[in-house]
Amino acid sequence: MMSKLTAAKEKLLQSSTSITDPDDEHTTTRPRKMLSEKDVLNLVPFSRTTLFRLEKNGKFPRSTFVSPNRRCWFEAEITAWQTAFATKDYRDPERPRRGGRPAIKKDTTRTPAPKAGVSLLGVK
Repeated sequence: MMSKLTAAKEKLLQSSTSITDPDDEHTTTRPRKMLSEKDVLNLVPFSRTTLFRLEKNGKFPRSTFVSPNRRCWFEAEITAWQTAFATKDYRDPERPRRGGRPAIKKDTTRTPAPKAGVSLLGVK
């Protein structure tokens, strides 16, 4: 009797924690873990502004609104993004650069400072 019960429990546990197709989110039987904005910012080295800019540009997983003022991200999507990010190099040497600071040109027409002990009038 115990072996049937144990086998049934194991079968139930395996079926409830297994994912049949990782690409199809509807085939999972366990709830997906949701992360708050604070949790996501603890996982990635970005500021809040950069996080939303990357999300808007499609370079970061989209958040889901669970209420009118509360957004969450699925942990599996963040993990998949981190894995893909580790294998891809996002640096672009041909990206457009901003102007930056103008170069400071040295003024070569100035006369050097007077030496110590010499006055400008030539008299001590």
